[in-house]
Amino acid sequence: MTLIKPPILLCRSTRSQYRIKLYANTIVILLVYLSFETQRTFRKIVQIAIILVTAVSALKIFIITFQCPKNPSYSFSPAILEHRGAGHCFDLRVVFYWQAAWNLGTDVVILLLHMPVLFSIRMETTKRVSVVAFFAVSLVIPIASAVWLWTLNLWAESGEEGRYYSDYIIFW
Repeated sequence: MTLIKPPILLCRSTRSQYRIKLYANTIVILLVYLSFETQRTFRKIVQIAIILVTAVSALKIFIITFQCPKNPSYSFSPAILEHRGAGHCFDLRVVFYWQAAWNLGTDVVILLLHMPVLFSIRMETTKRVSVVAFFAVSLVIPIASAVWLWTLNLWAESGEEGRYYSDYIIFW
């Protein structure tokens, strides 16, 4: 009988926990938008975004948790490390690229979603620029997603030296 090695369990749970935390952060931001905006069109866009983010996040968590559909037990055993479960598992490069692109896209949309509202605020120009600049600090989030996508590419293209680049993926 093969025992599940603790680092493998930790890696699996960490990936799922990361997606859950990412989903929670995104939903909180969208709920804040929903709470202060009174425009009907904007509220509908935010509500659609909440539904879409919830559905895609559930799919992402499911795919990461059960990444070996032909033999699900490989997802929770050391067999996943042996040639990706002998062809029973998804190619993680494809999964991670798709998820990174989705994260980057949603980050940019969420950043740009409230900008028209901020530009239409009736106040003196210096105060309005200050408010827009304050919210523009959230540009750090898509930049971090882009850096993560770049480090993912380094890892995916590195072949046998992938272990040297995997730390960057975890960091970003």
